[in-house]
Amino acid sequence: MFQNYQEVLDFLYHFTPAYHKIGSSAFKPSLEKTFLLDNYFQTPHKNYLTVHVGGTNGKGSVSHALAAILQNAGYKVGLYTSPHLIDFVERIRINGKNAPHEFIMDFVHQHQSIIHQVEPSFFEFTTFMAFEYFKQQNVEIAIIEVGMGGRLDTTNVINPLLSVITNISYDHQMFLGNTLQKIASEKAGIIKKNIPVIIGEHHPETDPVFIQKAQEQNSPLTFAEDFFEWEIMESNFQFQILKDKNTQKIYKTDLIGNYQLKNLKTILKTTEILKYFFPKIQNDVIHQALAQTKKLSCLRGRMEFLHFNGLNILLDVGHNIAGISHLMDYFRDLPKENLHFIVGFVNDKDIEQILTLFPKKSHYYFTQPQVERALNSEVLKNKAHELGLKGNHFSNFEEIFGTLKSQSSDDLVIVCGSCFLVGDFLSFIKHE
Repeated sequence: MFQNYQEVLDFLYHFTPAYHKIGSSAFKPSLEKTFLLDNYFQTPHKNYLTVHVGGTNGKGSVSHALAAILQNAGYKVGLYTSPHLIDFVERIRINGKNAPHEFIMDFVHQHQSIIHQVEPSFFEFTTFMAFEYFKQQNVEIAIIEVGMGGRLDTTNVINPLLSVITNISYDHQMFLGNTLQKIASEKAGIIKKNIPVIIGEHHPETDPVFIQKAQEQNSPLTFAEDFFEWEIMESNFQFQILKDKNTQKIYKTDLIGNYQLKNLKTILKTTEILKYFFPKIQNDVIHQALAQTKKLSCLRGRMEFLHFNGLNILLDVGHNIAGISHLMDYFRDLPKENLHFIVGFVNDKDIEQILTLFPKKSHYYFTQPQVERALNSEVLKNKAHELGLKGNHFSNFEEIFGTLKSQSSDDLVIVCGSCFLVGDFLSFIKHE
């Protein structure tokens, strides 16, 4: 029997290879072990309704917002997302509350034999941990976020009420393909026979892929982008007030950043369909949930502002070309000399292209997330210097903030480049 929660996590990381820790060696493109686990656990996901959410960027925000809306309507809602920022149990939530450590300990102790028998990956095993927890807790619906891709993702074992694909951009090309069409084809793998599918955004290279797949599966297809046109009426660090030009409806949301406007279209169109199954979702429920999505669902690291050591801090988990592009949009009208970027990446990103998106007149602090697949901070610094971004490399946040303490309180410190780096920062300030 395990003595504590950390022993359980150590066991899992030792016996179930984790992509978020070690990278490509943990990725096995097959559903064989998924089906073995599904049979062993007796299809726990069939005990409740599900919504499947995939895409390149925004799927986490969309998943959390949908969970917040359903929760605010009075339903018992499971939410499964990945990766986590600080604690593994952030991946498995019901109505905004993490699964308890005791459940994780008991579950792993009870099912050690199947780990040794099937030798699943960390994601494969923990996906079924989430499915089983939602079954035991009698959730009415679970929002299930795709891990990577879709067609061969462990979560693709579910048969959802509807499938949602936020958008397609370049990420994980070594696994999903090096063209947008190939990536879209993998993402389109979550489109199920006769199950409605909502695509967040149009793109000339990917639309034909989704249209063809939906036709093959006889799946009603909707592009959310066709139904909303936003005007930002007011915005600050805490919320945005928006007006839908088509319907003249006003929305207040705590999802900050222009890229969240695209996600909001997807959220609202998905909610329209969910209303048929969950009649307690009324307009006032939607408005209330959008205004407090982060509070209801515990969403963190998406354009999140906070104060630390007298400084204004912005956290964002954007980590690929599209994600960083959206983040940079926010700084377009801000004085670049007042921006301090704490940057770190994992080693499978197109670093050169991503770095060209950063402003050259800002200050840089190059570091690395605390995972095996991290890009070395000195390598990152050297590449950044070649592209005109100046700064030093640091081994930890303590060193960085020792340097930053002399900066003006009017300056803005941005932590970005990896969800793992954001998680490291949150852990750092938690223990300060």
